Amino acid sequence: MPTVSWKNLIESTDNPVLTRGGPSSSEVLNTINKRIQTDIINLNSKLQDLDRKYSLLSVYLEQQAIGIQGLANSLQTLIPASPAGRGVADFYSTDYVDSTNTAVIDQDYGQVTLPILSVQEKMHSIDSQGTIWIPDDSRLRFLTSSTYTAGTIPSDDSFFNSIEDHYGIGSQIDTFFLGGYMETEGYVYLKAVLPQALNTHMLANRITFHPVPAFSHKLVDAYYRKTDGSWNKIEIDYLTGYSSITDEVSYLGPTRLHFQPSEITQVCLVLKVSGWWGVQQFGVQLVEYGSTANLVVDMSSYNPTTINTTLLGGRYSNVLNTYSSTVTGNKVSVALSQSEAYSSPVITYVDCRWSV
Repeated sequence: MPTVSWKNLIESTDNPVLTRGGPSSSEVLNTINKRIQTDIINLNSKLQDLDRKYSLLSVYLEQQAIGIQGLANSLQTLIPASPAGRGVADFYSTDYVDSTNTAVIDQDYGQVTLPILSVQEKMHSIDSQGTIWIPDDSRLRFLTSSTYTAGTIPSDDSFFNSIEDHYGIGSQIDTFFLGGYMETEGYVYLKAVLPQALNTHMLANRITFHPVPAFSHKLVDAYYRKTDGSWNKIEIDYLTGYSSITDEVSYLGPTRLHFQPSEITQVCLVLKVSGWWGVQQFGVQLVEYGSTANLVVDMSSYNPTTINTTLLGGRYSNVLNTYSSTVTGNKVSVALSQSEAYSSPVITYVDCRWSV
């Protein structure tokens, strides 16, 4: 409780009050003046921070607008050449998906998986109120280079941290990590460190990220680092835009990478970029899948005759084509099953053929 002097009626608090009969007015005014100066300094700092953020946002919006051309180019690659006697169903929409389908269709990434039972995020957490919490040791680091040697990841002390390295992490769509600008095309190593504070175990099997700006860069390689310190390469050849000639994914948009469930500590993406670059919605997850599902597509829009061949595209296509399929009229049903815990087939298209 503050004490009150009945002689001068001044409360003994931390905030001096200028009153009749109180302490020296000059002393109080000096204190007030110092606080005003401190407030002005803090306000100026906040204004500079807001100005910098608005500048970054302006750059981001400008680059996303430029990325629309990349999106148009990307969409052209999605339009399959469909000669007579062939139809291809992709999964960036549900146009080909039959109502009896029980597999999971992820239209953002154009992928099909077994039913998802649970997702454990490794880079951030979300409380019951929907607030996103990012631990201090959850980091995005980067390194730029004019050259790249496949299979070689620079040491941790070669990478840079940004004061905004947490912005690209998490499911919030209004924050992004803008790493920098490259005048000529070069390579960016983007490394994520899984926070120890958040993870009771380091088991993971999926990486999700959205490049900034979208559809403007190329994905060259992706790796995860196991708890024993070894780096392991992640397959990228099933992603939309992949070229077997360059071994790269062009017009890189929202991306979801799958790998064998492993105890990991870091992941590293290698991008080929020109101009502004960054990332948002970066996450590393452990996904638990159901054991079975039926992928059912309807090819009626192609007006097929009798469908006699069905091929699946996706991760490990040679394995996918061992799955049995059933053709009923214009509908194709593929029975999907799980081969091991925390794993799922990943399908990006169904290629059907018939005689003409």
